[in-house]
Amino acid sequence: ADITTTGTAAPQDIPVLRGGSAVCRIVRPDPTTEGVINAAVAIRRGVESATGVLPEIKDDFLMPGESIDSDAYEILVGETNRPESSAVSVEFTNYAAFSISVVGNKVVVLASDDSGYAAAAEWLCDRFYLYADRTAGELTLPSDLSFSGSTNRMLNTLPLYATRGKIERLWDCGDDCSMYIIRNTDPTEFAAYAAPLAEAGYEKYAENRIGNNLYATYTSPGGKYVLNTVYTAYEKKTRLIIEPLSKTELPVTETADTS
Repeated sequence: ADITTTGTAAPQDIPVLRGGSAVCRIVRPDPTTEGVINAAVAIRRGVESATGVLPEIKDDFLMPGESIDSDAYEILVGETNRPESSAVSVEFTNYAAFSISVVGNKVVVLASDDSGYAAAAEWLCDRFYLYADRTAGELTLPSDLSFSGSTNRMLNTLPLYATRGKIERLWDCGDDCSMYIIRNTDPTEFAAYAAPLAEAGYEKYAENRIGNNLYATYTSPGGKYVLNTVYTAYEKKTRLIIEPLSKTELPVTETADTS
């Protein structure tokens, strides 16, 4: 994804620690997803791990009469009510994608989904170690801090599932297998997902229908990963289950008898 910003002040170096004291806080939206909350907490703990100092963390809720402190140094995790969050324009097309950029005196962290926010937190925490001077009690992030991409290659091969519903959660199924559960979806959206998969280079290997439940298996470009998609009519949920082909086997498909 490409990061662009509009109508904002020039990026500044962002002091996170000065003289052993935290001068930058972490801000996340209210309400928000569990993944965004976890990412904000991970970033806070990352500062502590790199410097020994725990910065403030808060949500972006404003009481009546309260206004945004535009002069505060902040790390914005998710789509907050700060104008810097909305000033960043980034179009995500795949899962596990994220972007990090500096806008004015804010670090803006955005992602395509909760797995992307987890990856963003990990990437940013690595930068804390790079830029921290623990002896002097200093941590400053440079104004040109910028990254757009993913650290999870497998999940990032998946195009986003276009839906009016929401991702319920990402499950770690063990043995390098992951599963997205998408709720409040329908057969039309399930069928439509075949198109972006094809554009991403996925090939349909098999499909099936049992009652009103739908199933399809795809292989990724080069055959490295296997994606099983399942729609359950009773739950109105779609499951995207992806794992390395080396850890599983493709289902046996029926072939016509031409003898």
